[in-house]
Order: sequence, then C-alpha cells, then structure tokens
Amino acid sequence: MSESPSRKLRRLHAELHNRLVHYRYNEQEAMDERYRRGRIDALSWLCSLLGHYLEEEQRIDRRLHANVEQEWRRIRWLPPSPYRRGIEESLREFYELSGRG
Repeated sequence: MSESPSRKLRRLHAELHNRLVHYRYNEQEAMDERYRRGRIDALSWLCSLLGHYLEEEQRIDRRLHANVEQEWRRIRWLPPSPYRRGIEESLREFYELSGRG
C-alpha cells in the first residue's frame, strides 16, 4: 500500500528539516562553505514549501468540515422522514470516519 500524500509531506518535511539542522549547525565536518550555504538555502526553501502545503492541507480539512456543518444545519429544517434520517446517518458516519465523531 502506498503512502498517503499527507503522511508523505510530513515525512519529507521532518527528514529535510533534520538535514537542514545538520548542515546549519555541524561545523566540524570539513566542506566547502559555498556548498554548505547552498545546501542550507535549498533545504530551507524546501522546508518552507512543504510547510506551506501542510498548512494548506489543514485549511482544506477545516473548509471541508465547515461545508459539512453547513449541510447539517440545512437539513435540520427538513421534516422528520426516512430521507432526513438517511442524510443524518451519512453525516454522522463522516464525522466518525474523519475522527471528529
């Protein structure tokens, strides 16, 4: 089974951040300073980019749940019926599956 995009972003961010810390603070290792600076700049940029996408993922999650909440409020005005009960049960399942139930 392949890795989920969310997990992949978090894994990449953690690994690249570890490498960034290594190059930024490990001055005992002999290397060309320009090479070191290039690594630090590239790793900083990649960490920032991954951080941006991780934040975007959180915003998507909040927007998704806000839309479901809006639908939940909309169906409260439906008269009690099997149709309404079907919608309510589906929305409850969504909350349980998404970890917000």
